[in-house]
Amino acid sequence: STEFLGYEDFECDSRVLKIFKNNNQCDSASSNDEVKIVLDKTVFYAVSGGQCADTGIIKTDSCIVQITDVQKTGDNVYVHSGIVTEGTLKENDMVHMTIDKEKRVNIQNNHTAVHLLQSALQKIYGKNLHQAGSKVEHNKLRFDFNYDHAITGEDICKIESVVNPAVSVLRILFPNETGTTPHSFAFSISAAIFSSSPSGSKITMSSIGSHSLHCGFKYFHNCGVKNIRFPV
Repeated sequence: STEFLGYEDFECDSRVLKIFKNNNQCDSASSNDEVKIVLDKTVFYAVSGGQCADTGIIKTDSCIVQITDVQKTGDNVYVHSGIVTEGTLKENDMVHMTIDKEKRVNIQNNHTAVHLLQSALQKIYGKNLHQAGSKVEHNKLRFDFNYDHAITGEDICKIESVVNPAVSVLRILFPNETGTTPHSFAFSISAAIFSSSPSGSKITMSSIGSHSLHCGFKYFHNCGVKNIRFPV
């Protein structure tokens, strides 16, 4: 399995374990080769739960690989797909990898927005409204749900009026960075309810204002990184 460090870090050093070209394992790959790479550790988030993968760069002193997609196998091996843009990459090379941080933060923002949107829809249409799917990217999101009637323009305005105050709460709580929050700080804020965990540990936010958010992702997201508004 691949050790995932991306909850805390945006870059790390790693070792190349396997290289594939045209689905065949090989010892090395050179400029312009399309490759799939397996490493011992990674900060690249893989496609999962409707959320897209991180993109970024893997490099050595003499090689650069532009990573465009990451998939995770059933045994937790992260497979990084990309193209060698410079030099030659070899098995057992030590590399330094860096994800596109701005893109990751935007993905996290949109991931939070999916949860806020679901909460708002349930507040308006009832708890029987359930998610049927979602897609989260850096520049857009999609939330699928089952409902008996068409959503009107008036409904859209109502949804926005429920979601945007929660975005404002997040902007106040986390004006600078995303991530986990010390337990002692969590209980001092009445605007958000945090999940129960032993004192002194790090925890993830489970609600924003009156919106209850249930998410398996260990990092939690920050709509307040930028001065944004949520349009439907």
